[in-house]
Amino acid sequence: MISNSIVVGLDDSATSRAAHRWATAYAHTTGKDLRVVHVLDWPIGLNPCAVKSGTRLRVPKQDVAEPYWRGIHRIFDDTSSPPGSILQFAQGDVGDVLVRLSANADLLVVGSATAAAKRARNIPGCEIEILPNAGHLMSVDEPEFVSAHIENLLEY
Repeated sequence: MISNSIVVGLDDSATSRAAHRWATAYAHTTGKDLRVVHVLDWPIGLNPCAVKSGTRLRVPKQDVAEPYWRGIHRIFDDTSSPPGSILQFAQGDVGDVLVRLSANADLLVVGSATAAAKRARNIPGCEIEILPNAGHLMSVDEPEFVSAHIENLLEY
């Protein structure tokens, strides 16, 4: 993973979709690269012949069941991501995978105060944005509000 990038977790929840929209808008504004990560809840979503235990930071397309891949890709395509953005499938504990993939990123965006967000506090140079309410997206123009809100969520 290169720096000057944003990592955002994506699933089919409203908060995750809101986080993806926010991360996309932020990437457009800042010119940062966007890596959208869907973590498979093993073995859900995998082809039977591709089931492997453990963590995989990158799961190739041929290992993902076609209907599942299309469904997540539709969610990804609902938002106009900047050119060069990628949708990456991974497998393992969501918190562990997102933290590992954001180790060199500038920003990790998640839809709720997940274990990933709590662990990411220890990544030097990586900021965290948590968007817990799909109806209210926090603006980067309100950094004090965002920081205070994140701290409150992480203490919860």
